Amino acid sequence: MKNVQSCHQAFRLKGTFHPIAHFCVRTFNIEALKAQLEFIQDQAPQLLKGIWVTLDLTQHPESFENIQAQGLIELLKSYELKPVGFSNASAEQSNILQAIGLSPIKNHTQSSSVQNHSNSRHPAKIITGPVRSGQHIQALKSDLIVLGHINPGAQVIAEGHVHVYGQLRGKVIAGADGNTESKIFAQSFNPELISIAGLYQHFDEAMKIDSPCIVSIESDELVIQRFQTSK
Repeated sequence: MKNVQSCHQAFRLKGTFHPIAHFCVRTFNIEALKAQLEFIQDQAPQLLKGIWVTLDLTQHPESFENIQAQGLIELLKSYELKPVGFSNASAEQSNILQAIGLSPIKNHTQSSSVQNHSNSRHPAKIITGPVRSGQHIQALKSDLIVLGHINPGAQVIAEGHVHVYGQLRGKVIAGADGNTESKIFAQSFNPELISIAGLYQHFDEAMKIDSPCIVSIESDELVIQRFQTSK
């Protein structure tokens, strides 16, 4: 059984462990952007603080005004993000962004990015026992394996896959370096929030699944697939 979660987001954040992350702009609507930033700051405050970002205009080919670009930059700075450049912009967009002090940055292709992810992986980080409320665990350049529960209020982040051999009831972020091939595996799936490569889904009580699940990305959407364990 598959459950496809549509992610109508104002932006997408990729590469949160690296010196510069990609802020994939989908709209210049300040209220929509602010609402999503506020939500992320509330759910996963460590994800935003002090990150250097470049604006990726791949998903926003439309033109925009100088004042809109300035408003976006001011908004990002108010959430402690540090915009330094941009990529995948049209000539018109580039002129506006350079006029407000941003520099063009060369963008790497998706295929080379995925290859680099796989070539630079370290052995998986293994956590034994429960991840308690308030704990924040990171796995740099590797998968993360949790041999226990992830309790409500706990947060784990990995650049690769996340495997939870227990109850997933907190926040889990996989593919934090932008790797869309990353997945989340859980024996019991009742998260507060999940995210892969910048796409995220929040869960409330009415959305609890409470069964083994695999989460992946298909067609730029999070797909939650239930599965039956063998007895």
